[in-house]
Amino acid sequence: MKHAYTRRAQRRGPIALAIATALGAGVVTAHAGEAGDKTGPSILLLAAPENEFIDVESSAAAVDADGDGVVVWSVDREDADNNFISRGIYFRRVASNGAASGVTAVVETTDETFDIDDADVAMDADGDFVVVWSQAAYGEPEIVVARRFAADGSAAGGAITVSQGTDDSENSHVAMDAAGNFVVVWEDDYDGAIHFRRFGVDGTALGNAVAANTTALDPVHPAIAVGAKGDFVIAWEAYDSDETGIYARRFAANGDPLDDEFLVNVTEAEQQHGPRVAVDVDGDFAVGWTSYLKYGYGPPVGAVLVRRFAADGTPLTDEIMPASMSIPPPRLIALAFDADGDVLVDWHGEEYFGGALGAARIDADGNSELRATNFESGGCGIGTASDCDVVEDVAIDADGDRLIAFSRLNFYDKYDQELHAQRIQGPAEINLAATLSASDTVTNPGDELVLSVEVENLNALSDYYGIAALDNAVGAASGVHVQITAPESFEVTATSEGWTCEATDAAHLACFASATLIPATDVTLEITLTMPDAEGAYPVYASVGANQSDSDSTDNDAQLVIAVAALPVDDDGTPVQSGGGGGGALGWLGLLLLPFGVGGRRRRT
Repeated sequence: MKHAYTRRAQRRGPIALAIATALGAGVVTAHAGEAGDKTGPSILLLAAPENEFIDVESSAAAVDADGDGVVVWSVDREDADNNFISRGIYFRRVASNGAASGVTAVVETTDETFDIDDADVAMDADGDFVVVWSQAAYGEPEIVVARRFAADGSAAGGAITVSQGTDDSENSHVAMDAAGNFVVVWEDDYDGAIHFRRFGVDGTALGNAVAANTTALDPVHPAIAVGAKGDFVIAWEAYDSDETGIYARRFAANGDPLDDEFLVNVTEAEQQHGPRVAVDVDGDFAVGWTSYLKYGYGPPVGAVLVRRFAADGTPLTDEIMPASMSIPPPRLIALAFDADGDVLVDWHGEEYFGGALGAARIDADGNSELRATNFESGGCGIGTASDCDVVEDVAIDADGDRLIAFSRLNFYDKYDQELHAQRIQGPAEINLAATLSASDTVTNPGDELVLSVEVENLNALSDYYGIAALDNAVGAASGVHVQITAPESFEVTATSEGWTCEATDAAHLACFASATLIPATDVTLEITLTMPDAEGAYPVYASVGANQSDSDSTDNDAQLVIAVAALPVDDDGTPVQSGGGGGGALGWLGLLLLPFGVGGRRRRT
């Protein structure tokens, strides 16, 4: 993980393309709010065993339409005497609720005669994904390789050789459309070009490698974003009139160029570095990068810059600086569109300086608003003894939630390096409602009845993308949970499929839905209640929530009062409900459904 300031020192830098998502390289839904709460503790993906040294060369993250994701990395292992142990590419899946899914899996391993690096990953709307990397046998040119995997992590075929040159092909990145077609881009030392190659859902190559650039300006550091329907934009870094600039070119889904390459940056002084690109559903796109401005012989000063373009390549804004310049310059991590056409931008401080993950939202007029992410890490420069967290990659899902891959480093101990993943809630809001009903209106002591909790997602179904998997994700509720509170004298048993329930104590039952609840749909949880022996009026409560914040929590809670009594019977033994309803707790029998609102905004639990 070497983030040097010089251009060539970063040719093989480990930071992979930040957003290669199922929504077309970062298309996300638009909702007001902050990117705030963590959805659980971080997941430890990799740590050095005792007396071993690990070097995470690269890492990347991607998410699907439901917010489930994957982190991929390349790593070298050596013993305490710097003797080679192993080298390979690995991945771990992460569920939308922030929990690890499955175990660490191997993509590719090599012996010490091979170099392997530049890991990147992209996912389609259903969670299928493709991993790309660069590898080279000793004395042979470096090639770009890809491998496909199903949503459950199982391999969907063997390794695919992507590059076709006779010299080193490196710094590979990949992006995928909603259906699973993907495009790989890399830099080729043979002809000094940025190349791309398209592949179908089944991994079949859709033609040969094609040069993206037409002018030999020593291009490096390519980035790619694919729209939901397959059109794509490639950006790269190359020489301009002063040091380096950012160039881009648009392509149709069939790979045909839609225009010539063009210079993105307006500021040409000093270095423009590390492009990221995003495409929205209409083909409009944005390009972001880090601008380095050097003052004398001191440390460089810089800022993240973003520029927006229409689908036909017409500039819509000048350069936008979402945050002020800093020393050292920030490092652009992620760029994405939301469904309102706003651009989401994430950045982080350079390695060995730590700091928070910064975020901003840029509207169609170029107005920028900073957003909080609640991902903080302390500085870890010279003289700092504590660990620090360095963000390697960020993927953004359909609700604006983030999957962050980050390294935990100790400046003084090369053996003390870890790789983690962390889910953070995005700005999306949902609107859930809970309704209670029961299987009967009368009950005797010791009887059983079935309590039904209907959970409804009141958000309207989107038609923004025109692709079902993506539209279903706009305003979807992930991590849906219901808490049942009943008197301790009741016996409570969950009977529904698709739910996992656990008793938190004698009076509470917590149930978690296994599936995401898409807008304009509902799901029912059934609970069997065994009545107590003692007569009385017993209230039972249900409260529903999700990983996202609820825009209207007044209908999240309901109360059901159950009247338990020894009922009179008629001549054939059938219970008869008493009339009247006069004074006393048992002057009536049956079930009374009461709304139980909670004032104010309900935070998720």
